[in-house]
Amino acid sequence: MKFVCYLFIAALVLFHCSAQNNDNDILIGASLLTMQDDFYITLDKGLHDTAAKIKEHHVIIQSRNADLKLSKQISDIEDFMMQNVDLLIVSPVSITALGPTLDEAHSRGIPVITVDIRSETGHVDCHIMSDDVKAGEICGEFAAELLNQKGKVGVITHPVLTSGINRVQGFRKTLEKYPDIQIISELNAESRREKAMSLMEDMLISHPDVDCVLGINDIMTLGAMASIEGAGRTEDVKAIMICGGQKEAFDRFRADDPCLKGAALVFPYIIGTTAVEKAMDLLQGKNVPNQVLVPVKLLTHENVDILQKEWSKQE
Repeated sequence: MKFVCYLFIAALVLFHCSAQNNDNDILIGASLLTMQDDFYITLDKGLHDTAAKIKEHHVIIQSRNADLKLSKQISDIEDFMMQNVDLLIVSPVSITALGPTLDEAHSRGIPVITVDIRSETGHVDCHIMSDDVKAGEICGEFAAELLNQKGKVGVITHPVLTSGINRVQGFRKTLEKYPDIQIISELNAESRREKAMSLMEDMLISHPDVDCVLGINDIMTLGAMASIEGAGRTEDVKAIMICGGQKEAFDRFRADDPCLKGAALVFPYIIGTTAVEKAMDLLQGKNVPNQVLVPVKLLTHENVDILQKEWSKQE
């Protein structure tokens, strides 16, 4: 009988300790647009690395890949809510359709931080993104210099995402200062390499006088470049990109690629670290800004070694 009582008391002690540990846990659900892109792989690493450094709490990040599918993202977020997560980090597949799901999280008292892509609907406590308008402006100025302020430019974009919209907005606004540069085509490749290849093939046929193409992310730019290379046009059609850090893009810059000339480099790792920092502020009742912009920098063949080291600095 004494042995049974001892086991019962020990079980109570273990349960009490376990409850204390659980009280110290913070569970964050992260629904990311895709995990087929180095940008989001690196952003996710920023989330996990920063969470691991927090000493006051045991911060657990559960990451899910939405795989560019709205239905999967909604299902993942609903599952997070069933788990009673303390906070959500989301890069929305749709800038409008996710609103009711985000509002549901808010009604349950779950703060929401969006990263990279802004949701135009639903309650969001803080949005963290690259300075995408600035990235477009950097590419616009580089294009003007590359073309000696005269030429015809195509754009490969993904206009259902706010990042894509803002990048093209900055690019267009900058080129308005150069009346002899004409944007002849703006095509939606849906952030898919194969579709960018196909659209670039069409552009080369319908606009054989195109001088330059802007791709608003690595994957689409590299797809467009494959078609330029296939057509033997690398000497007269140049590419500029918004670079999220795809290894192939860095490698091409380092190899002095004849087609790829410049990029606005964004820093997804910093987006991830900032998201966790703002998450902790929200959970501690601190005020956070509605939006945080992460700076971008011009990337060229000349500075690729320096900027890749800075981009890869993940302490």
